[in-house]
Amino acid sequence: MEQVRRTGGATLHGGRLGEARRALAPTTLVERARSSPLALGGVAFVGASVAVNLSNFAFHAALSRLLGPAGYGALGSLLNTLVVLSVPLGALEAAVTRMVAARASIGSSAGCRRLSVQAVAVGALGSVVWAGLSPLVQGFLQLHSLWPVLLLGLSIVPMAVGAVWQGVLVGEQRFRTVAVAQVLGSGAARLAMGVLLVSAGLGVSGAVLATVTAGVVTLAVLLPSVRSRLTSADTGALTAGDAAWTIASLGGVATLTSLDTWLGRHFLSPLAAGYFTAAATAGRIALFLPGTIILVFFPGLVKAAGRTAEAHTAIGRALIWVGACALVGVAVLVGASGLVVGVLFGAQFTPAVPVVRVLAAADGMAALISTLVYFQLARRSRLAIAGWAGCVLMAGLAALWHGSTQQLAWTMLAADAATLVTLGAASTLQVRRDRRRLAAGPGPAAAGGRRAATFPALARDRAVP
Repeated sequence: MEQVRRTGGATLHGGRLGEARRALAPTTLVERARSSPLALGGVAFVGASVAVNLSNFAFHAALSRLLGPAGYGALGSLLNTLVVLSVPLGALEAAVTRMVAARASIGSSAGCRRLSVQAVAVGALGSVVWAGLSPLVQGFLQLHSLWPVLLLGLSIVPMAVGAVWQGVLVGEQRFRTVAVAQVLGSGAARLAMGVLLVSAGLGVSGAVLATVTAGVVTLAVLLPSVRSRLTSADTGALTAGDAAWTIASLGGVATLTSLDTWLGRHFLSPLAAGYFTAAATAGRIALFLPGTIILVFFPGLVKAAGRTAEAHTAIGRALIWVGACALVGVAVLVGASGLVVGVLFGAQFTPAVPVVRVLAAADGMAALISTLVYFQLARRSRLAIAGWAGCVLMAGLAALWHGSTQQLAWTMLAADAATLVTLGAASTLQVRRDRRRLAAGPGPAAAGGRRAATFPALARDRAVP
């Protein structure tokens, strides 16, 4: 009996060593590297994000000089309205990505004809509503002409359709196509058309028209890659519940990130609020890359339903990459905060320098919170709305401590830290439960039930011959 035990132990030990050797073999490591989301065009996707952001900086720098302070102020107030649309449209893209990636995990493809038609209809309705509100917007922003406001409404349709198409391609991990479309559309076309039209004397209207043109160019580049999805029948649809849940979840993160400037404006004096807003804007540099990296790993999380070993590996890698990029951004802002503030805002905003250092750390934590929220979205967990709890905590702390810009900044940091620790601990407990369940070896029925509970539409699709 002792000999059998020794033999069995040696066999088991040898088996484990064999598995470890195979996992560390050069060919296996190369295969893993090639299958990584970053290798599947993810690097190009991240690089495109950097290029587009740099192009946008150039767009604003060039047009601010061509339009002058008054004209650029009008343009900036108009373009900021697009930021409001970015939250629901970004959530729509994430919801489409989750749907497509989930279907790809069972070998099914998702057509986007119905979603595209719905996006056109909703975008057209939004444009009509915007046109009706244009006189009010013109009066509120004190614009001399109604044309820039009307032209801005034309951008809603291409933005809505682009969110659907990019969600489909990201869900299929076709990152390079999206990267090329972003660089050519949002980057090159917008910058070139903006300089050309404003130089031709079209002023603010020309700059807004350049933004509309960029959206159309992006769709033109994406069209060949999604044409097959448009001509084939839809195999499923994005439910209103899924879309609403995604919007609510990502809206919480977006609000958590933006709440600092609103609270600063509310609690501080106008001058102090100006310094605080400048510091918050500079702190957003820490979020420069993490948002794009999260989208690269999101399809992998969805395919694994957020509950398997593959999902655990994906979220671990995502947190490492996001954390590393956020850490670099925070380090740059802390070490060169004076230079950053001086270049972006000028010497008159020097009092914002110490505030930048604190808010940069808060934004770095917000990047990790956003990553964990995407993980919870993949799991269909209620914890995906944790961003709203962070907002309540942040507002409560700000109401108690807002005596100075630095004191308010520290309350922002404390709220983000508490949210990150709480959500991180809850996510860790979930992963441990998943590992215990996987170690227990659930049968095919249990696994299928878990996936069906996570994505009810997939269970219905499997019954279709």
